[in-house]
Amino acid sequence: MKKIIKLDNKTIENIAAGEIINRPVSIIKELVENSIDAGATDIVVEIKRGGKDYIRVTDNGSGIFDEDLPNVFKKHFTSKITNFEDLFSLDTRGFRGEALNSIQNVSEVSLSTKTHEENVGLNIKYSFGEFVSKGEAVTNYGTTIESSNLFKNMPVRRDFLASDRTEENQIISLIETMAVAYYSTSFRLISNGRTVINTSGSGNLKTTILEVYDLNTATKTIEIDKTFDDYKVYGLIGNSDNSTVGQNKSLLFVNGRITENKELEKLIDGIYYGIIPKNRRPVYFIFLTVPKNSVDVNIHPSKKFVKFNDFDKVKYLVESSIYEVLKSNKDVVSVSSEESISFTVEDEEVNDEEISLENQQMDDAEDSVKNSPQNIKSSLNMDYYNIEAAADDGNDYKFETDNDSDEIIDSDFQFEIPNMVVKKEEVIKNTETSIETLLPIDGMWNFNIPLGIVFNNYFLIENKPKNCMIVVNIKNAIERSLYDKINSDYANKSVGTQTVLEPFVYNYDRGTLEKIEENIEILSELGFDISIMGENTVVLHGVPSLISDKFIKSNFDDLVYTIEGGNNHKNITEKSLISSLSKIASNSSRLANVSEIKQILYDVLNSKNSLTSPQGNNIFTIIDEARFIERLLHE
Repeated sequence: MKKIIKLDNKTIENIAAGEIINRPVSIIKELVENSIDAGATDIVVEIKRGGKDYIRVTDNGSGIFDEDLPNVFKKHFTSKITNFEDLFSLDTRGFRGEALNSIQNVSEVSLSTKTHEENVGLNIKYSFGEFVSKGEAVTNYGTTIESSNLFKNMPVRRDFLASDRTEENQIISLIETMAVAYYSTSFRLISNGRTVINTSGSGNLKTTILEVYDLNTATKTIEIDKTFDDYKVYGLIGNSDNSTVGQNKSLLFVNGRITENKELEKLIDGIYYGIIPKNRRPVYFIFLTVPKNSVDVNIHPSKKFVKFNDFDKVKYLVESSIYEVLKSNKDVVSVSSEESISFTVEDEEVNDEEISLENQQMDDAEDSVKNSPQNIKSSLNMDYYNIEAAADDGNDYKFETDNDSDEIIDSDFQFEIPNMVVKKEEVIKNTETSIETLLPIDGMWNFNIPLGIVFNNYFLIENKPKNCMIVVNIKNAIERSLYDKINSDYANKSVGTQTVLEPFVYNYDRGTLEKIEENIEILSELGFDISIMGENTVVLHGVPSLISDKFIKSNFDDLVYTIEGGNNHKNITEKSLISSLSKIASNSSRLANVSEIKQILYDVLNSKNSLTSPQGNNIFTIIDEARFIERLLHE
């Protein structure tokens, strides 16, 4: 082990984080990283009451020399670097020399250590910032650090700690991640005398994933390994049958460091779009090796965020390696061999903002896929169009029916839509006044003619007095109607629960389960009957009555995705949960018939927010008839 020295003032000013220990998991993170930096191949973590009462981290690393022991708990003393420039050739996890000093200020600490060069072990103790003792000790090679009675000297801070289980789950998630990151090191986590995690340190990534997670996560993965110049990416990624709701199985490591990078996360999520179910995260354990001077690890106090000097090179390497493997595994999104129509929107400021409808052949789509993994996702496939005859109230409309049935009538004929461009300045902007004028609640159908349903989601209404067409987004309208009903029932505490015939069973990681537990009261008030069984199982016995006929098993996964915060990691609120629930229900709804759409429109127009869905998407679009006809016929 290198000698422990005090950093000079210039270096301290450049790297100081000022971050303090705020919960047990932050202590364990710092201690385990020190063990890794000391070359440990075996690490044991023991905790009691979620680490609030007791933490012990034992390793078989290099140990600490007698002459360095007095400096271990001093601020800005470290063996990792000697000056600021060393950050650009860093091999270690820690480097600031702040963590141990912070730990000894908020707990009672005992450190025992023994190097291979010395025959006698040593021990040093501190109690809430005060030196207690230093002397010889009987101990094995390596280092053992014990921290007890966290925040006993700061009762207010201790009161802010979460429940024992929540703190324990945070520690479990950390050790799971570290065991994967350093899969050549064995990890054991013991909580209240019970072994929770035990890995072998085999040096085999897939074996470690099996030991940490489960058989499905380990076996339904594909190996990636690619080098570009002096950049390298390797690891395991999930196939189309391997996805997750939580964040704990989407891990990125850079030069052996556990890191987060929002740009790379979005990139990987985008590659998996259409490959895994909506509102689920891809499973991946990706290791990046880049030149040490091309990455900045000092941009955040926690040292978990990194910044790349050449992000384009990193992006190319990650994107191409994942896409190539998924393609060879036949997990990429395929395009229907039927003739399809592509719907694209271009930004007006860049290229005369326009909406373009044009026929596109399968071979064109395949060519674009070969050049870019993202292009395949820009095509929206529409195999045919259905028009519904809407004359259910006896009036003489354009499309006639031979009965008054509300059932959907598929057209027996096919027609072609010529290439058409509708510039956005020709679309009448939605305003509350215009919708109220065009669709008055009283006498709505006196001057409006329902033409039918197109593309399975748009209800067309012709308004004669204003010579315009009103396009209703059915899905957005249903979403608004459901949101208002659920929100009203929730406010009045009158949400009903419908018991399901066969309970739905879900398995989640500990972090996700913790989020569900934190929000179980809200979920119950929204009509869900939930039981938590064991460490990772959720059983759903009942669902909200209002959506019971639409509810499918994956809907709860989608709701949990919202609870997790999705890709934005937002804190969940009752309103956002209700909004998500209404969106999920609307996605699962069957295509409404004309009478149902009319009722939904009445509900929407009576809403305080009648113009948009809870997600902020427009319900109504109004197109001037003259402009529409001109574009349709004369382009």
